[in-house]
Amino acid sequence: MANNEFQGLRRFLDEKFSQIDSRLEKMATKEERGQRFEETKHYIDQHFEESKRHMGVLSEGLQHKIDLLAEGHQLLNQKIDNLSHEFKVEIKETQAMIKFSYA
Repeated sequence: MANNEFQGLRRFLDEKFSQIDSRLEKMATKEERGQRFEETKHYIDQHFEESKRHMGVLSEGLQHKIDLLAEGHQLLNQKIDNLSHEFKVEIKETQAMIKFSYA
């Protein structure tokens, strides 16, 4: 290998190693990564608790609406039962009047 080629290769390798060194300097240390992890964990935990409270409020509202719906359904069933009873009484009265008129 000629001296010129060797010098060119050396400059090329020096430049590449310098690039690698600058990249390594920019990378976070183990402590920095640990700190970022803890910050991220704290952020997630905080938002999880907020989401949990929000879901609790939503579920309470939904439960209230379901209770109202069930109560309305029960009232409708009672009205239907009352109407059914009234119709049965009226039908019996009508049948009795028809029997009486043919007797």
